[in-house]
Amino acid sequence: MKIQTNTNTDFKAKFIKSIQIQKLNNKKLYQPEQVSFIEIEPDNFEDVWALSQAAKNWFPEDYASNIAYNATLLFNKTLDCTKNKIYAITSQKDRFQTLDEFQLLALADIENIDNDSIVLNHLQVKPNSTNRYIERKYKYIGTKMLDALKNMYNNITLTSARGSVKNFYIKNGFICIDKEKNKFIWQNR
Repeated sequence: MKIQTNTNTDFKAKFIKSIQIQKLNNKKLYQPEQVSFIEIEPDNFEDVWALSQAAKNWFPEDYASNIAYNATLLFNKTLDCTKNKIYAITSQKDRFQTLDEFQLLALADIENIDNDSIVLNHLQVKPNSTNRYIERKYKYIGTKMLDALKNMYNNITLTSARGSVKNFYIKNGFICIDKEKNKFIWQNR
């Protein structure tokens, strides 16, 4: 891993760092907005609960449900929490005793291969943040999630990018290594 995780006592989740996305202001212009990149605590019921509630609110998005399910498996010790991690981007900044599911903007579920390489199992951005037919409150959330992961790991493998999602990963530096299986990889060079 390239960066050290810092623990912020205001969050029950582990605060990693602030990142910048674009937020729509009152004048209908996008401006920089600081948000928090965090790691979900697998043994914290409130974190797992917030993910399950976000998945319900983000319905019918399958990836959010899969991430919430994996959080439950981590909580129940069915998945190895030394290998599997869940990251989030939230508009929460500090002084919160619990993770607010309504402020979650993106979720990512990863599996460590080694200290330097991961498999990105799922990445989900809050659905109303990606709809190009409505005025979006935030922009670049998915890209910033990938950037944060790229700062932590040198190799990211994606095992199932389908449809228009493929273009998102290609724009973010991923290369297709198996077209039949929709397998992509990003490597820090």
